[in-house]
Amino acid sequence: MGRLIRWLGMFTLGVGGMAAAYAGPAAVEFSAEARQSAPQRPAQVAQMYVSKDAVRTEFTANGQRIAEIVFPDQRKRFVLFLQRGEYMEQMAPDALAVQAPQDTDSPCAGVPNVTCSKLGQEQVNGRLADKWEFVADQGGRQARSLHWIDVERRLPLRDMLPDGTVSELRQVATESLGGRSTEKWELTVTRPDGQSQRRLQWYDAELKIAVREEMSGGFVRELANIEVGPQPAELFELPEGFRKVSAPSAAPTGQAPAGAPPAGYR
Repeated sequence: MGRLIRWLGMFTLGVGGMAAAYAGPAAVEFSAEARQSAPQRPAQVAQMYVSKDAVRTEFTANGQRIAEIVFPDQRKRFVLFLQRGEYMEQMAPDALAVQAPQDTDSPCAGVPNVTCSKLGQEQVNGRLADKWEFVADQGGRQARSLHWIDVERRLPLRDMLPDGTVSELRQVATESLGGRSTEKWELTVTRPDGQSQRRLQWYDAELKIAVREEMSGGFVRELANIEVGPQPAELFELPEGFRKVSAPSAAPTGQAPAGAPPAGYR
């Protein structure tokens, strides 16, 4: 499995969340154009480069060219202000640094304050899944949840969360997307009050990530112009002559302009 974030966040694509989506070791190295669009809003685009150890995302915010380089294993992130020759060094978000030992399939190995037990195997939506119970220590109170993880794809086919939320993931088709073979999946998340959200996701088996996601309200995130191959090492290095700063000298914050996924996701 590798990392909890790899399967809990498998479908968190987007210009503003690229590093999180690819927090685990890459299945293969590649570059792509990350696009995000919503009705009545201008489309947002970033260029992304994924290596075995890091993810680089380049975008423009407030007229400034910015690059973000994340090293999940080192819990490190660099934000480069390319036109100013400045950079900031930050700790990567904790979620990106959740490291599971490479010799275990335990989905919660390395996750602080969480233990998990495998309860067996079951069929879910016609696919064989490992059933796991998670127990999270939340300030002395235990929160239990159940998760069914697809044996072949290592995707979460069903989640039953402590608050009663249930998510179901099922494959509905196989389609070609951008010249690449993908699996089309439908995710339904049902809240305790009975309200549900539905989205479609296209999973690329070679990259081991979703390359397109369609959400309610016309919100779409996708990777386009995907090119598989080794990425130049210099993309993940600090440029010579860049000056380290504690804060940028003008407005841009170092965050991609696309923002977070819609409220209520997972």
